[in-house]
Amino acid sequence: SLTKEDKLRSRSYEQEEKRSLAKKKYFNIDEYIKSLNIRVFYEQGKKISVRRASQLCQRTNQFNLTTKRYNEEQIKKISRDKKFFISTISVKDDYGEYGITGLAIVKLKPQSNSAEIDTFLMSCRIIGRGVETSFINWIIKKIKKHNIYNLRSYYKKTEKNTLVKNFYEQNQFKILSNSKTKKNYQLKLK
Repeated sequence: SLTKEDKLRSRSYEQEEKRSLAKKKYFNIDEYIKSLNIRVFYEQGKKISVRRASQLCQRTNQFNLTTKRYNEEQIKKISRDKKFFISTISVKDDYGEYGITGLAIVKLKPQSNSAEIDTFLMSCRIIGRGVETSFINWIIKKIKKHNIYNLRSYYKKTEKNTLVKNFYEQNQFKILSNSKTKKNYQLKLK
């Protein structure tokens, strides 16, 4: 039997065709994106879909900054551990649902008022619609509530994820170190 995500994926081809036809009406990509009326929904902690979060970890390559691969049992354990902030996003627009399309795992270090983004990834189905910026900003807002003032992260280069090589720079993170295979970042939270 098909899961909800499998059904969404099969419907998404039809929806994407409608989006593609609508896109032709616009000369400006920003106007097109605005016309979609995108809505983002966040789940966190024990409320996330462990199965879907694990699937995203296993399958996502293009928009995957750390390329860590967690199975369902590992995701379940992380979702119950207070040392971690874990969140998924699901996205809808006027043409339909994209389903659960993003995952973030942040390791909290409250004793030093810091945290590190362990995993940040999104399905290629929603890349380029501004959802990635909304998601990172939401995460920053949430972890600030844990008295976190210093957020670290990194980008691990692979053959398939060069699309996101400058994602953190585009979101005001400062480069701490840079090598051929990895960039380390820091963001001071006010």
